[in-house]
Amino acid sequence: VSFRRGRPGEAQRCFELAADRSATPAERHERLRLASGAAAARNFGAAAVELLERAAGATDDPDAAAEALAMAAMYRHRCQGIMGRPVLGAETAALLERARACGGSGPRAAAAIAMAEGWAPGFLSRSRAQTEEALALAGRAGDPLLHNIVLDQLIAVEMAQRDLGGALAAVRARLALLAPLPVDARSGFEHYDALHMGCRLFLAVGDLAAARRHADGIAALPFFREERHVGLGRRVEVEVMAGDFAAVVAGGELIERDWARAGRPVAGNLAVGAYCVATAHAMLGDGPGHRRWVALTEELLGTPVSGLGNDCGWVPALDALVVLHTDGPAAAVQRLTSDPDGPEWANPNSMLWLPWYAATWAEAAALAGHPDTAERIDRATRAARANPIALTVLDRSAAVAAGQLHRLPEMAARFAAAGCAYQHARTLRLATPP
Repeated sequence: VSFRRGRPGEAQRCFELAADRSATPAERHERLRLASGAAAARNFGAAAVELLERAAGATDDPDAAAEALAMAAMYRHRCQGIMGRPVLGAETAALLERARACGGSGPRAAAAIAMAEGWAPGFLSRSRAQTEEALALAGRAGDPLLHNIVLDQLIAVEMAQRDLGGALAAVRARLALLAPLPVDARSGFEHYDALHMGCRLFLAVGDLAAARRHADGIAALPFFREERHVGLGRRVEVEVMAGDFAAVVAGGELIERDWARAGRPVAGNLAVGAYCVATAHAMLGDGPGHRRWVALTEELLGTPVSGLGNDCGWVPALDALVVLHTDGPAAAVQRLTSDPDGPEWANPNSMLWLPWYAATWAEAAALAGHPDTAERIDRATRAARANPIALTVLDRSAAVAAGQLHRLPEMAARFAAAGCAYQHARTLRLATPP
C-alpha cells in the first residue's frame, strides 16, 4: 500500500520489517525481494543489491537463490547510475559465481544467469548472439520482467552498433511487454527504466513530443509522488534541447526540493538532468545559477564533472550548446575538440547525445568560416542521420557557409514544427544578420 501511495522508502522499510517476522524461508525471501524492488525504484541501488543477497541467503530453494544473486549482479553493472559508489568488477564476478554455484536447474535460474552474464564487468560476455540466447531462455521461463531486462540488454547492443532505430524497436518491445503488468514493488524499477530509455532514445532521434510523453510517464508513476525529481530529471533533458530554458530552471527548483527531501543521495543517473539545469542557467546568462547547478551535478555524481571526460556524451553535447551560444563560433571551434568519430564516443550511452554534439561541432566551423567546414558537415551528417532536428542544424550550417541565407526561413519553420523553440529563434536571427 505504501508503495502504491508514492512512499517507496516507507514501503522498503515495511517489507524489511515483514521479512524479519516471516514464518517460512519462502515468505522471507519474497519480502526481501519486494524490499529490493522498492529500493531500486527509488534509485538506491546499493540497498537493492544488499537486499537481494539477503534474499538469496534466506531461501532453501536453489533456483530462487540463483535468480536473486543473478539479479544483484545485473543491478551492479546495468544500473551503475543508481549504485551511489564505484562498482568493482571483481565483486560482480563473485556474485555471478555464487549464482552459478547455487545449483539451480530450473528455467528461471538459467535465464537469470544468462541475462546477468550479458551485463558482466566490461560487458565482455555481451554479444548479439549471447543476448538472443538469453532472450530465448527468458521466453521459455515465462517471466516478462526478466524478458524485459534482456530486451534492455538488446538496446545496449543496438546502441553499441550505432543503430538507434534498432534500439527504439527494442524499447518499444519492452514497453509493450510491461504495459499489462501492475506497477508494484517488484516491477516498479522496470516500468521506470523502460520509460527512461524511451525518453532518452526519442530525444536522441529528435522526436521531442515522444520524448516528453515518456518523461511525463515517469513523473506519473505512482511511486514517484514524493520523489518527483526522478521523473522531472528526464523532462528537463527534453526541454533544454527544445530550448525552453525558463521551464528547465523552474523544473530545477522542484528537482532540488524533492532530491533534498529524499536525503540528497548520490545517484549518477540523475546528474544529467542537473547538468541540463546548469546549461539552462548558462544559456540565460546566469553565471551564479550555472555554477550552483554544476556543483549539484557533482554532488549527484560523487565526482567532479571535469573528471568525466567526453565519453559520457551529455557533458560535451551540452557544453557545445553553451559555448557556441555564449562565446561565439571561433571560440567554439577551438573548444570543441572531441571528434564525432573518436573513441570517446564508443560508449553506447554516448550515442544518445552524439547527434546533438556533432551538429553543433559542424555548425561552429560553418559560422567561423573554418576551412574544413564541408568535411565536418559531411561527417556530422553521418553521426546525426537519425535526428531530423540535428540534420536541420546541418542544413542551416551548409546554407550559411554557402551564403544562402534566403533558405533559412524554411528551416526556421522546420524547427518550429519540431517544437524546437531555441533553434527556430536562432535561425531567424541568422537569416537577418546585422
